[in-house]
Amino acid sequence: MSNKKVVLTIDVLINNASRFRYGFIGELTPEDWDFTVRNVLYSCFNFSNEVSKVFKKNRSGKIINIGSINGLRGREGNLAYSSAKAGMIGLTKSIAKELGPYNVTANVIAPGFINTERHANIDEAMKRKILDECFIKKLSEPIEVANLVLFLASDQANNITGQVYQIDCGQYI
Repeated sequence: MSNKKVVLTIDVLINNASRFRYGFIGELTPEDWDFTVRNVLYSCFNFSNEVSKVFKKNRSGKIINIGSINGLRGREGNLAYSSAKAGMIGLTKSIAKELGPYNVTANVIAPGFINTERHANIDEAMKRKILDECFIKKLSEPIEVANLVLFLASDQANNITGQVYQIDCGQYI
């Protein structure tokens, strides 16, 4: 049996929580608001807060938060979700400023509608509405988001911090 001490470390944190409840102002319950904010924004804070201790000690690290274009523009019926994703953007920019001196970067990827299994059963009217918002007339694929994550996690992005990257086929323009 070896007495070697195993040291585990972390180089990249990706926050990708997206559990939410729909609701319009005047209709959304405080419980649905809390559920969404806790799952989207609080989880991002909690993980970032803990990992920042390791990153500061190591004087390096990358935080990549998966936001949404709805955090930039708002979306009717998505009051809590849009608010939580907007909060994630502010949180990320603050983290970028606070951890920059430790050689830690923090960025947001803000996807539009992504062609995932979760969205496979949307009705045709909704799909047409989404595509009408897109200037590139298709839906983004998960691999396109993954490629951006890989870039931001790489050494090629060591000097990029505090940024929000939309990947949405022009949906937000």
